[in-house]
Amino acid sequence: MVSGGTEAIHMPFERIQTLLADQKYHNKFKNTFDALKSLRHYGFKEYYRGFSVVISRNTLSHMTYFTFKDKVLLLLPEPRNTFHRSVNNFLSGALTGCVYSMVFFPWNVTRVAVQSKLGGKFDNPFTALKMVYKSRGGKITRVYHGAPVNCLKAFMGWGIATAAYEQCRIALK
Repeated sequence: MVSGGTEAIHMPFERIQTLLADQKYHNKFKNTFDALKSLRHYGFKEYYRGFSVVISRNTLSHMTYFTFKDKVLLLLPEPRNTFHRSVNNFLSGALTGCVYSMVFFPWNVTRVAVQSKLGGKFDNPFTALKMVYKSRGGKITRVYHGAPVNCLKAFMGWGIATAAYEQCRIALK
């Protein structure tokens, strides 16, 4: 939980990224610095719009990862050498990262919906998810548009990170 919560401190960068990726703001901001500076006009809270979505997504997903990566490792064949151990570490991180990214994908969709707004009332995350669901034809499968790419990113990213971490941990013993 601490890992995910600490990561949420960096939320203003995710917020700016969301605004810069939104087509309706392409003519409003010149660049990242301009967007960061422009948010000041709306007050400090604007940098953290969607904080409840981000903190819940981060803490729950990190808890899931750290709880299950070692359990997945136990399901894999016993490694015969260092290479097999690295493959197993990659697979445990990759599979765990992929599963949690799919489970928590609606949180990310909600985050984007909430953070794509500039100024005004802060939306309740559940209201925002309901609006996304309705805007996508009331089908849960449409809430998951983009999930396969997100899953692939998580598979590769968490697989590499886990294998590298475990390799460094062993080397430092």
